[in-house]
Amino acid sequence: MQIPVNKDIDDYKDDFFKGMTLRQTTMCVLTLAVGIGCYFLCNSVLGLPQTVSLYLVFPAA
Repeated sequence: MQIPVNKDIDDYKDDFFKGMTLRQTTMCVLTLAVGIGCYFLCNSVLGLPQTVSLYLVFPAA
């Protein structure tokens, strides 16, 4: 029995979700969580306007 193996084994990329690796997917989810948390903190707790809250989310995320 012979199993064919690609000769370009060095070019293999481990895709986890939609072309991203596990590390990239984890960082994307973490960035979204921090951004959403900061937005609700600024908007609901501090009572800042929506536009100001959005501008403060970008550096935090």
